[in-house]
Amino acid sequence: MDIWAWTHTKKRELHEAGQDRLAEIMGDLPHWTCEDEHERAEALYNEGLALAREHDEKWVEVFLRHWHMQSQVLGLRNAHKLPEVIDLLNLSHQDETRDCPQRICAVQDLANCYGIKDGPAYFEERVAVAEETLAEINATWPCYCCISVEMIDAYLDVEDYATALEKVDLATRELAKVNDEPGQILMMKARALLGLGRADEALEALQSFSGAGYGLQVFRQAQQILCLVHIAREDWPQVEESLLSFDDAMSASVHFRHWVQIRYQLHQAGRFDVTGGFLREGRTMLRRLEEAGAAREALVVAGMLAQLAMSAGFWVVAEIALTAMHQQLPLLAKDLGASDEVAELERQLVAMKQALPALESSLTLEAFYALEFESEDEALHALMQAYARWPDEDDLVVRLAAMYEHVGAGDKALALLAESRDRLPESGAVERAYGRLLLNASGKEGFTAACPLDVAGLPPQVRVARLWNYVDLYRGSMPQRALECLEELLAIEPELPAAIYQRAVVLEQLERYDEAIASWQLLVDAFPEDSHLRWGLLVTATLAGHWELVREMAEVIGFRFEKGVALDEHDMGIVKVEFTDEHGDAQRCYAQRTGPATATIVDICQLGTPQRYGERLVFDPAPLNELSETDDEGRPCDLEGNYHFIYRNLKIVEAPGFSTFTLDGVHPGDERLEQLGAQLANLDVVLSRRSNDQYVLQLEPNAGNADASSEHTEELPGLFAYLLVPKDADLVAVDQCLEAFSGAQPHPLVWPELLEALGDAPRLERQADISKRYNL
Repeated sequence: MDIWAWTHTKKRELHEAGQDRLAEIMGDLPHWTCEDEHERAEALYNEGLALAREHDEKWVEVFLRHWHMQSQVLGLRNAHKLPEVIDLLNLSHQDETRDCPQRICAVQDLANCYGIKDGPAYFEERVAVAEETLAEINATWPCYCCISVEMIDAYLDVEDYATALEKVDLATRELAKVNDEPGQILMMKARALLGLGRADEALEALQSFSGAGYGLQVFRQAQQILCLVHIAREDWPQVEESLLSFDDAMSASVHFRHWVQIRYQLHQAGRFDVTGGFLREGRTMLRRLEEAGAAREALVVAGMLAQLAMSAGFWVVAEIALTAMHQQLPLLAKDLGASDEVAELERQLVAMKQALPALESSLTLEAFYALEFESEDEALHALMQAYARWPDEDDLVVRLAAMYEHVGAGDKALALLAESRDRLPESGAVERAYGRLLLNASGKEGFTAACPLDVAGLPPQVRVARLWNYVDLYRGSMPQRALECLEELLAIEPELPAAIYQRAVVLEQLERYDEAIASWQLLVDAFPEDSHLRWGLLVTATLAGHWELVREMAEVIGFRFEKGVALDEHDMGIVKVEFTDEHGDAQRCYAQRTGPATATIVDICQLGTPQRYGERLVFDPAPLNELSETDDEGRPCDLEGNYHFIYRNLKIVEAPGFSTFTLDGVHPGDERLEQLGAQLANLDVVLSRRSNDQYVLQLEPNAGNADASSEHTEELPGLFAYLLVPKDADLVAVDQCLEAFSGAQPHPLVWPELLEALGDAPRLERQADISKRYNL
């Protein structure tokens, strides 16, 4: 059964009913889920569910809610979604939805959720649900493969690899009867064979799984299983090639367990050194699993991290991991030996801590601060002892809290600071550290509730610290409120450099440039050797258009300018400028640097991205990258292979604004193309060729060939170009120019987006026919 057929029909019906957005979401939600883009999937789901309910589309609701569970449960391991899964199952079995093919998928969601909550403990239930569902369907259903995977996964969770392999073979035979491939079942087969010690066969199974069409999530899962196979085969070069990066693994929690397991096995083989950085990454994954309620997976990951940490002397991380294991024990449906494992690891940790050195009894606090330590854990152990000896030293409290936070024990840091804040009520240092950490941990609401600003009678240093924490809170999103806090700080201490600096930054945000310049000038006068402050003054002066001040600062820094050329019209080479949108997505464009902090975009941006060609801007002159590497030819570049400095855009000061249209077809020849470019330039239109010589068109026999009797496909050089048209341009004139040029060529060109903008449906249809004939 093709369970997707109804969705194609439904999307067509939705389009015909004017519900285009809901139809789009039905296509986009599965796509982004499979691509590990779960934030996008969440946003689409919320929008789509509201639309489905508004239009009483019950089948669509079941479909969307299933794919939401695929994202939340299968991808993000969110066991807290069990009530929603059960509710979806009930909805999918009502009279009006009973015939919806996604009814079976809801059963898969339930099996998934139990497997994530505590896979081994719910083994019998998972197998029973899978077998009951498989009895309702056959191998012609795509669900057959998915449900089989869930059942096999249950056997793998209890390490019954032989039975898992039997189930793999059974499902494979059933699929072969209907001429279908086993798909993801091959990943299960590889895991079963690996568990049986048959790594070579596991490799063969994975090599026969293409993964095509499944998306990045399945690709990454297969990549990690492949890595485990290579470890078992001791094929170390292949292991190195197949390692999944931390950033890729963080795309979905489904990747965490194998990511840590791979490093665990490599360490056992003497092929991986445990570092503080790795343990912080592992701790990040562990926290995600804890928050998601994936109790068994969190327990397993914590156990591996504890062993790895102890093997490398990181007793603090081991202690954190063991605490996590203790917290997961009561959340398990069955113990299955977990308590014994925790007890054994605790015995090992106690022995490790007993071997740690103690501080000398005669050591003074000043002498303690002068000590140097070989590792973070050694330093933390010493700080804990020092705190026990000098609990009222607020600097020591802050240092210990900072170290706790550094090793991933943020909860301990917060508890220490909260207790010390009550015990040392006049300490500004403790207040500052507590507020910073609380703001990061609890957000605005938690911070403002615990640290209100409208409180009278605060000790002076506590008031100052609290004001600084509110500056941190408001600086990005509410600069006016941040400025009010800074003004109060400066009223208390008028010459405080840090407050003057932040005042200059915030005033610049508010575009109160003259006042910002005054603050920068105070700092430059007070610290004349600090070039960073001169740069700050230069940038603000650039934003304000105070060019003489720009010249003065630039020449002190070391710039030299041509006489008679404006300060923002020089040729200072090519750079890259980074723009960030409201979603945090970055766009980088090549630009001509025209001054110390000014540039003009020379890049013609791709379709689907903001067209920034010709934009003039002010950028932050502190580069985002370093050209600290060299390529094979000795040219300087950064770690990503960029040959130019990358700067952050501060403000677009002039945006000419272009619309981008495409021009496609047979290449008319370089000379004629140059003529067309000149004609378009007279209309202020930029013609940018995007294709190279590899773009070749296939003209079928009798489909427009000059020789109508030709029986062979004719290959013709292709042209694909962008037309950058000013927003206020005469589109009719541009169209006429293209029409006149195209009509004089042996083969026509097409410019469909421009015709669409003109609303010329008949010619748009004719150009669609041309596109088909030339396979554009």
